[in-house]
Formats: sequence, C-alpha cells, structure tokens
Amino acid sequence: MLGRSLQKLSGSIAFVIAITVSLGNILPSFAEDKKDDSNTNKSAFEANKKGVSLAVKGKAKEAIAEFDEAIKLSPKYARAYANRAAEECHLYQWDLAIKDCTKAIELEPKMRTAYLNRSWAYDNTNQFEKSLADCDAAIKLDATHPGPYLNKSHALNKLGRYEEALVCANHCLELEPNLIRALSNKAHAEVGLGQNDKAIADCDELLKKRPNDVKGLLNRSKAYRQKGELTKALEDCNKALALDPNNGRAYYNRAQIYHALAELDRAKYRKSGWVPDKAPDSSATTTK
Repeated sequence: MLGRSLQKLSGSIAFVIAITVSLGNILPSFAEDKKDDSNTNKSAFEANKKGVSLAVKGKAKEAIAEFDEAIKLSPKYARAYANRAAEECHLYQWDLAIKDCTKAIELEPKMRTAYLNRSWAYDNTNQFEKSLADCDAAIKLDATHPGPYLNKSHALNKLGRYEEALVCANHCLELEPNLIRALSNKAHAEVGLGQNDKAIADCDELLKKRPNDVKGLLNRSKAYRQKGELTKALEDCNKALALDPNNGRAYYNRAQIYHALAELDRAKYRKSGWVPDKAPDSSATTTK
C-alpha cells in the first residue's frame, strides 16, 4: 500500500523509506499534482515537479529552491507549500515547515499531505497534542494511508498513552507490514505497558532487518532491564551509544541500568556480612 502510493507520487520508494529511518518515526509525504490545477500555471507546475524529483534524490536545498520558484509563479499553489514543508522538515526547519503546511491547509483544507507533514513538524517540536489533531485530520481524509497512524503512534507514546499507541502501530502494520518504524513504535508501546517479552520479540525482528537500529536497541534494552536481565540490557545500551554517542535516551537508560546493578551489589555485600570502613568524621579538626 505504502510503496504503491509513494511510487505514484514521487517515482521512488527507497528514498522516502530512507527518510523514515534517518529521522526516526515520522513519515514524510509529497503532495500529488494534477495538470488541470486551475490555480497553477504551467511553469509553476514544472517547477514543483522538478522539486519533487530533486527531493526524492535527497537534494533538499535544491528541491526547496524549485518549490520557492513554483510559489513565486503561483502564490496559491498549495501543493508546493506542502512539498516545501517536507523538505524543510528534512533540514530540521520545523517552524518553517509548520508555517508552510498551515498555508497549504488554508489554500486547500482537504490536503492530507499537509496535515501529515505538519504532524511530523509538531512532533519534532514536542507539540504532541497538535500532532495528534493533524494525524486525525489526515486519517479522516484518507483512512487507508499508513503515514498518519505511524505519526500518531509516536505522539501517543511520547504522551505515555501506550495502549492507544499500540492500537495505532498495529493498524499501521496491517496497512504496511514492512514499515520498520511502526514496528519500533509498537515495541515502544509494549515496553511502556510492561509487555517485555512481546517488546523483545518485536525488537528482535526489527534488528534482524536492521542490526544497527538505535531505537530498536534501546527499546530492547529497556525491556531487558524491566525483566531484570541487566547484562543484556547494558549490552544493547552500549551498542546504541557506540552507534549514536550523543543519544540522551541511551545515557538515561544506561544510568538506570547502573543504578539497578548497584542495588544488586549492595544487597550482595550486605548479605555477606562485610562492613565497609567507617568514613572519617568530617567535623574533626587536625592539630599541627
């Protein structure tokens, strides 16, 4: 389903899937164009078409330049605004993306792509309730597209609404069984619900397909930690940090593992009867 819809819009499945991997959980989308769009002149249409072609090749800045030209030639070209927003997201220009999506929706209120891309930008600026609202709007317009369910499951996880997130992730996988990020979101929800064995099984499946997936490693690490399998938890966490040394979640998880290991060691030394040396009295003074 996903492959067919993206191929229809962009002519390239692999690039769009690759974006999903690199940015974590959120699925980008390009707006399909129509040659009979009454608000678009031929030159603007061609600029937008060229922009999409550049975008699916990973040339975000060049694509934005083409979308800029399309909008300059046709200021009410909603699809160009939505497409420019997708590339702004790829450059982490979230506020610009929100602005462009909002403009696209003002011009064409039933454009699913604009809601989907804005939900992505809202999610990355921690505006999760707004992201959910846009996902719901996109689903209302097209309930067969997996993108809004993917984004919604991520936002629900961030809000701690794990049961709802699990439902969304499962539905996304029904629509597109090979969508790795949906499987990651599912495992995240399962960890939140304490369904550790299920989460580990899903992470195992994910990591077979993508061994260096940091989110998969961290979800499995937390599931292992919650089961008390601390050695396995630490192994996954260290591997995640080797892949992504600046990952804050990984450091937090590892700190939790170290704390749990320290508690186990304290219990063992107390059980042994060993008593540590008494700490020096900090109030004592030394006389020369």
